[in-house]
Amino acid sequence: MILAEFAEKTYENPLYTQLERKNPFVYCPSQVLEKTVGFDAGLWTSNMILWQVLGYPYPLAGTVLGDLPWAHLGPKAPKSFPDVALNLFVQAKRPSYSETPPASLAEQSAAQTPLWSFKLTQHQQKMLEALANETAKLAHVSYAAPVFHTNTALYNHMKAGTLVETSTFPSVKALSGHDAWYYWSPGATGMANPDPVSIEEAGLVQRLRNAVRAADRFERGDLRWLDLTADALFRTAVAAEGSLEAVAAHFINDSLEIDRLAELAELRPSLAAYARIGLFAARFDLQWLVVTHG
Repeated sequence: MILAEFAEKTYENPLYTQLERKNPFVYCPSQVLEKTVGFDAGLWTSNMILWQVLGYPYPLAGTVLGDLPWAHLGPKAPKSFPDVALNLFVQAKRPSYSETPPASLAEQSAAQTPLWSFKLTQHQQKMLEALANETAKLAHVSYAAPVFHTNTALYNHMKAGTLVETSTFPSVKALSGHDAWYYWSPGATGMANPDPVSIEEAGLVQRLRNAVRAADRFERGDLRWLDLTADALFRTAVAAEGSLEAVAAHFINDSLEIDRLAELAELRPSLAAYARIGLFAARFDLQWLVVTHG
């Protein structure tokens, strides 16, 4: 097996950009919540937890916007809130490539070559399954991996905008009880190990459309889905085991600190929930997207 030439981050960042660009009902949460809702509360703090949620390694310098002459110019945030239907959590994987099937798949007629694969980490898979169960009707949880392995192919698909079409997206639930995913084409068709099982799911976009129809419906502007999601993630972290137990402990401690700071600053509860969801995604190395009813 030949490990992909590129790292996960090199692949996943442009993948998510293209996923949003090609599917107008899929958004980065910051676009939906910060630009549309227009969270107008701010907190001047040197606390590293909040800065890490936003992706910064240290507190940034700033200014009071109201003191600037142009601060009150420009468009106002719209009053209407997008009809968010579903969260999407994605775990990207770095694949390996092989021109021949492994011994465990040698007698499986459904297996094709060449093929790619990625290993499932036991504790991570268990945590992701718990996440999928805790967020039933609130979220869809999926893996993502490319159906290529060279830098040249990655750059070509980045330029052509074809990363989504050349990736596999098996759902976390479909891989329950397995330790590896072998695939030879985009979509969600492949075989899971150790006891070879052929799996063929609908593609990610179709699964999202199906999940949206089954999701709990909230009125436009109702932010309870944020609070429910944050509570479900907290329960998921509490149940984390093995190598993720330390990660979960830090998340829980930092999550409680976010709640404390939000209460001190009299921020709306849903803003704290938004921060806790972002913190969960950052701590457990997931991508958080939201899906609207379209």
